[in-house]
Amino acid sequence: MQLKYGSKDFQILAVNLDAKKTDADRFLTQTPANFSLAFDSKAQSAKLMELKGMPTSYLINPQGKLVYIHTGFRNEDRELLESKFKKLTTNQ
Repeated sequence: MQLKYGSKDFQILAVNLDAKKTDADRFLTQTPANFSLAFDSKAQSAKLMELKGMPTSYLINPQGKLVYIHTGFRNEDRELLESKFKKLTTNQ
């Protein structure tokens, strides 16, 4: 999604909650990310965002308003998520 919509000022930020950054680095070596990553070993962001499951996606519009939350991920979810992204990028 970052590669596809990045030119429309769309930005993905993933927050990794592994206690050890080396665990995340090992995973990312095998599965590289094409988006920005932050590390939160104390899970403060999960508490702040009241995380209910992983992964969770938060879609925030350019004005900073939370417009959609999606918990979990299956390949079948891809179309639904992309439709939400498209709607946000075309409604600006």
